[in-house]
Amino acid sequence: MVRSFHLEQTDRFLNVIMSKNTILVTGAAGFVGFHVAQRMCAELPDTRIVGLDSVNSYYDPALKEGRLAILAKLPNFHFYKMDFRKASKNPIQQ
Repeated sequence: MVRSFHLEQTDRFLNVIMSKNTILVTGAAGFVGFHVAQRMCAELPDTRIVGLDSVNSYYDPALKEGRLAILAKLPNFHFYKMDFRKASKNPIQQ
């Protein structure tokens, strides 16, 4: 499942990623992030794996969408589309 996230929702997002048994994978739609997330989902079935990615056009977004479609089938994977480069403030320091 792909969820868009707006930085105004920082508190809700931090509650998700700071909960017990949660691992955050940035760049989850990229080559390395995809493989890390996929492996963690397989080896840690009781752990929530939260993937983040901006799905930008640095290289073909269709490749990234294809990887996310594979990850979306995994029950413990949750994806948030976000781009921290466009943040007006650091969400961690609120």
